[in-house]
Amino acid sequence: FNLKIYYWGLVALVLASLSKQIFFIVSLPILFSYLVIYLRGTKQSFLKFISSAKGRKVFGNTCLIAFTILVIVHPFAIIQIHKFIDFQLQFRMFVDGEFALSKSEAYQEWLKVISNNIILVISYIVSIPGILIAIHSYRREKNINALLYIINAISLLIVTFIIMTGNRLFINPTYFQPIYPFVLINLFAAALYINKQEFLNSKIFIRITNYLLVYGLFFFLAFSLYEQYPQYEKRIKYKESAAFKSYDYVKQNIGPSDLVAHDHFVAIPDKLKDQACHYWQGCGRGDRIEEFAPNYVMLNEAWEINNTQPKETARLQKYVKDHSLDLVKTIGTNNIEISVYKRED
Repeated sequence: FNLKIYYWGLVALVLASLSKQIFFIVSLPILFSYLVIYLRGTKQSFLKFISSAKGRKVFGNTCLIAFTILVIVHPFAIIQIHKFIDFQLQFRMFVDGEFALSKSEAYQEWLKVISNNIILVISYIVSIPGILIAIHSYRREKNINALLYIINAISLLIVTFIIMTGNRLFINPTYFQPIYPFVLINLFAAALYINKQEFLNSKIFIRITNYLLVYGLFFFLAFSLYEQYPQYEKRIKYKESAAFKSYDYVKQNIGPSDLVAHDHFVAIPDKLKDQACHYWQGCGRGDRIEEFAPNYVMLNEAWEINNTQPKETARLQKYVKDHSLDLVKTIGTNNIEISVYKRED
């Protein structure tokens, strides 16, 4: 157990966790695996390790490294901790928001996503017998590799369940990407196990297994790149995006006395943030928009969630109608059209 490797691994896991919440969940079994390897290598119990001077030092350094990275990357999570917690709680909309699917509907949609990825399907099928075989192997031989496989396979199933249960709003295959390391390890472990079995000790069978694994992983990588290519292309062609075009329009046209209410498709320059009101942060519900009294409203009127128009979009449209704002421009991209309304004085 090399502590330097552990600490570098911790840095990577903390950075991943700060990029998206699901990576924090994925990080937990990886950290647990480090602990298991160390305890097995030193033949210590968990209580003995955590009560030892070295255990307290490792735990303290772990907390210090994680906290330091948090302060460097996202200092406002500490400075404005109440707002940070409030923003985290807003993710409940993925579970019980007004547009969230029911559990049964969400499971059906997620199962459709899984069924379209043959590598995921094979990995899940392998997991159950793999766990049973690994448990038997660990009980008989106390094999650390068997224990690590159990952690990996159970983590794969648990995180998959968390994704399917915790996200009932946006059903998209990209949300499974955090579990890909578990999937790959699962398949590698299955192939290695098959290759070591004496009753399957046939060169032809082993070659077939290895070829299937190699081609399967190649397909997995190709499929992942295929899934992500539209996002990569959008980022390369960022000047054609709705965000860039709306940002440029606001920068060129919004004066010191203008106020803008907008949705999440519109990007606002930092220096004009005080002149803007986001529909998720006040101007999409109640009378906040009336108090703010914008003379510009910018929104994607066609946007829907699960075939339903959000109330926030409808509130912006109501303000436009009630105050007779005129459509002065349409900012169009391939699949997004932002309407720009202005009240003429």
